[in-house]
Amino acid sequence: MAMQVLRPRRLLSRLQLRNKAATTITSTRTLRSSLDAPCSVPLQQQQRFASSSSTPPDGKQQQDWPPVGSFQEISATIAKVRARKDVLRAYKDQSVFAPSSFGALADWLMFYHLNRPQHTQLDAVEFLQGARQALETTMMAMHSREFADYADRDDAAPGILEPDCATAEMLQRSLEPVSFDAFKKFVRYSTSVGIRAEMQQMEVHSAYLLGVQYHRVPKLPTTNSSGDLILGMPMDERLTLSVLFDATEHVKVTLPDDAGVDPNELVLRRNKSIWQFQSNVTTPEDIDWVIEPLHLTT
Repeated sequence: MAMQVLRPRRLLSRLQLRNKAATTITSTRTLRSSLDAPCSVPLQQQQRFASSSSTPPDGKQQQDWPPVGSFQEISATIAKVRARKDVLRAYKDQSVFAPSSFGALADWLMFYHLNRPQHTQLDAVEFLQGARQALETTMMAMHSREFADYADRDDAAPGILEPDCATAEMLQRSLEPVSFDAFKKFVRYSTSVGIRAEMQQMEVHSAYLLGVQYHRVPKLPTTNSSGDLILGMPMDERLTLSVLFDATEHVKVTLPDDAGVDPNELVLRRNKSIWQFQSNVTTPEDIDWVIEPLHLTT
């Protein structure tokens, strides 16, 4: 059983692709994408995964935000955690958190960071449901006949063929350019030697919340053209959630010399993967989960 880790863009030094079947961890632009073009794979409309909040903050209200890591912020967050202890208990009962050697402490710390946004509360159960759908949707698109056919048309075109079907358009939006081009080349190479892999089903056995990170980022540059620091810049709050998936891929593989082999036979590959989802969480209206950049490896 292989462990795959989705790495942030800044940690990627290169993209590794081998001629044989590559195990892929991918990204999707947003958890609420939908496709409706003729050659698209079915995608479900996704949700924003936020619950109620107070009035959206304006610049003046943001001045009242306690500094990150200050005693005031820590105290206020702990108070919210205590007030929502029933929610924490429900999350444990519903197996929201990944099993950990740190046990209850790890669960409490993740719940603490989930409650750090000033005006937004997340429903972790809804989020994980949407994350499972995103995993299935993206992997089915990457290993679909529609995308393989587009890669063939791109290879036959005199120049670069812009995506001409919704599956390819979604993947182009979802992947870094180098990842998108490399995956196209990998699919074309596989086809040229008589190998074609088509995902028939993604069977997700479990999805656990593995980690939570909270940070604030300025909405605009914090220095002017002279390099002087600009104080009081409005901030956005962001959460990065790591999700541990355990899934089985049902893949139909066509090889060059498959005479006498049942064309409907499926290859089952079970693996674990970690995907990282990030969103602006300043208000519920801002929430739009995206998956951190793609990392392909063998």
